[in-house]
Amino acid sequence: MTRKHFRQIADALRYMRKIEIDDVEMSATGVRVVKFSSVVDALAGILAESNPRFNRDKFLEACGIGAEESKLKAAQEAIEREDQVCFDVCAEHCQIFGNVKHTTWFLEAVAEAL
Repeated sequence: MTRKHFRQIADALRYMRKIEIDDVEMSATGVRVVKFSSVVDALAGILAESNPRFNRDKFLEACGIGAEESKLKAAQEAIEREDQVCFDVCAEHCQIFGNVKHTTWFLEAVAEAL
């Protein structure tokens, strides 16, 4: 990485700091938690500006942004199709498919199994 890259990263983080300061001035509590996804998005924006070949979607996925949502969608589809993986997850947890197919923990467990 070059000095230019470090400056770009610093610019992205400074932008996140500006958001934090603006929020503190408007907030009654004065506390602001910056989401990981916001930081990654700010960095992706800076990187996209610096390189026309930069693949924002690939970068976000590499950082774990969006990947979880696609896994959950695939898990939901597997449950709807009643794929074998669903019954394997049920067996691992000593559960009956019909009893747990609409629960959040089961959706997450199937996503993890995929």
